[in-house]
Amino acid sequence: MNPLQAAKDIYKQYATFHGRATRRQYWSWFLFQAIVFVGWFIVEVICLIGLTADLAQRGQSGSWDSSVWISSGFWGASFTALLLLYSLFVAASIVPDLAAEARRLHDANFSAWWLLLWLIPITRVGLLIMLCFPTHAGPSRFANEGSWETKSTTDPWASSNFDNNSSSW
Repeated sequence: MNPLQAAKDIYKQYATFHGRATRRQYWSWFLFQAIVFVGWFIVEVICLIGLTADLAQRGQSGSWDSSVWISSGFWGASFTALLLLYSLFVAASIVPDLAAEARRLHDANFSAWWLLLWLIPITRVGLLIMLCFPTHAGPSRFANEGSWETKSTTDPWASSNFDNNSSSW
């Protein structure tokens, strides 16, 4: 699975916190986000270099007040537009990212409540390790978490040995 396909799958399941996500699906999604970030960062650095060179050429390199930034032309506008665009990408990716992490934890047979570890800085490494755990053999006790209507999963990444007779309640 390539990162673009993983991103499409994750966005299709935008706020689906039940079911499972394999390691390959989750880490392909993670790779997609990393590629977007690195690409954005490189272009932003290029914009900052252009902005700095433009301001130095005009003799305003020591002045970084808002009037200089706004009147800086192409480089300042590009930097601001790209920053806004990346901020929108991050905002649009928060819910699918949390949902994918919840499904990944379910696949490893952990509760999605472990995602609260993101709130405690020192425990984030532990959560990353949990996301690396292999798929739990057999039915996951969280396969239908959040689903009251059905006892089977609609998650295309769910394990093929999912036990449809297990109850989530």
